[in-house]
Amino acid sequence: MPMVDLIYPQGALDEAAKSELLENLWRLCIRWEALPESPGTASIAWAYLDERPEAHISIGGRALDRPVYRAHVRVMQGFMDQARIDGMVREFTEAILKADGG
Repeated sequence: MPMVDLIYPQGALDEAAKSELLENLWRLCIRWEALPESPGTASIAWAYLDERPEAHISIGGRALDRPVYRAHVRVMQGFMDQARIDGMVREFTEAILKADGG
């Protein structure tokens, strides 16, 4: 069961970007786990968008000067070798940057 938590500063994403990420992130997980996309796999692929007040996120103890994102992805053990993990990380990054506009 893939589970995605994406943490980001409040206001970094508009509603359209949030919808796009919710639609795309679970599909990326399913594909990189080499599972067929179906209503059954969709029902076990969860994605959470966790918006935090900007003051609750820092880099080196300093306030943000740009949005930062933290993606935590959990998949079933044994389904992914390092090449799949690397590919999924690359595509997650691309999806988040596209949603962010940067």
